[in-house]
Amino acid sequence: PTGGGTAWWANWNNAVVGFGGTQTDPAVAIGTAEKQRVSGTDSLMLLGGEGSGVSVNVNTEPAATFTINEASTDLQAGDVVIVCDPDHATLMQITSYAGGTITHAASGSPGNCTTDLNFPTVCSSSASYVFATNSQITRLGAADWYIGNNPVVGGRSLYRMDLVNVAGVP
Repeated sequence: PTGGGTAWWANWNNAVVGFGGTQTDPAVAIGTAEKQRVSGTDSLMLLGGEGSGVSVNVNTEPAATFTINEASTDLQAGDVVIVCDPDHATLMQITSYAGGTITHAASGSPGNCTTDLNFPTVCSSSASYVFATNSQITRLGAADWYIGNNPVVGGRSLYRMDLVNVAGVP
């Protein structure tokens, strides 16, 4: 996402992060309202690939397109995905998906800052990495587990917050 983003799921310093009872979890506020994290309780954020993914037939760079091998998939515009082969991995947001072609333009919400998939990318590089045939693309899975207030049961419950695509916006 653009410049690394500020969303809780866009921080990839660690794929597994635990927050102690006195630490701020960027995914959920501490408070007494319904579904807010209970003060003094721990939380856990997990980031990784979700599902089995799809394989790449052709990656056309710098045209910012992937043609996939599968005839159909549940990927859609707005999904944040991980693309990887044995040498590189990247996060990007799908701009459009149609007819087996995925595009990733320098746009969207939160969007891609560039179409460059090289490493390291600081949103200003002019080089782009071409992913090999049979590279993998899978949706980013992000979950945050915490103890929250649940007025329905008159106490607390274990909650899970997920990254979801709502009308093209994660």
